[in-house]
Amino acid sequence: MNLKYEVEFKSDIDTGQKIINELLHKFEGYLNSDDIFDLRLILNELISNSIIHGNGLDSGKHVHLKLTMKDDVLDLIVTDEGKGIKIKKQKVPNRKSISGRGLLLVKGLTDTFDIMDSSVRVTRRFQ
Repeated sequence: MNLKYEVEFKSDIDTGQKIINELLHKFEGYLNSDDIFDLRLILNELISNSIIHGNGLDSGKHVHLKLTMKDDVLDLIVTDEGKGIKIKKQKVPNRKSISGRGLLLVKGLTDTFDIMDSSVRVTRRFQ
């Protein structure tokens, strides 16, 4: 499968979910249900983090998503207008906290995981 998809959208959870659903529809018939589930989780966590933490739920800001699928390798970059994040070391999230797990999940579901200022880039090979 070869696919290029790029979109910039307002920083809004509902809009983010519409983008995710539209994008996942393009993978129907190509990826199995487990891979679709993983891809939905990856997209949801990265987009939600950009909207909530990066852009502070400011609908005047935008999220930029760029996805390329070449053969069986997915390359995904999600960028927001926030200050960026710095992860010094991987830590186990506080069990009482509801946040802090998303990026760890994404890291576990992808082959590469890189943070560059206000962008997160991941790759994953699908079989």
